[in-house]
Amino acid sequence: MKNYFDFSDYPKDHPLFSVENKKKIGYLKDELNGQPCFEFVGLRSKMYSILSGKGEKQTAKGISKSVRQQKLKHANYRQCLFSCKPSSVLQSRIGSEKHCIFSMR
Repeated sequence: MKNYFDFSDYPKDHPLFSVENKKKIGYLKDELNGQPCFEFVGLRSKMYSILSGKGEKQTAKGISKSVRQQKLKHANYRQCLFSCKPSSVLQSRIGSEKHCIFSMR
């Protein structure tokens, strides 16, 4: 079973610690470093929320970090999953194309 996991983020004194599969593609990583996970809500690939003893961790591809931290909570993911109602947040960004600066919503 250890052949499928990357335990390199565990503390060095942990019995499962190993750098054998460190940062290799295709190996499962433990994002909580051995801490218990109380609840996991996965809506789609690269869009999930984990509730643990350390707090909440949200991942949403294509949504900026500041919007995730300020507006998305674990409760939003649960509501989306159980009520089958889509949720949306506004996101603004500043970009440039051919040296012309613009803002987008």
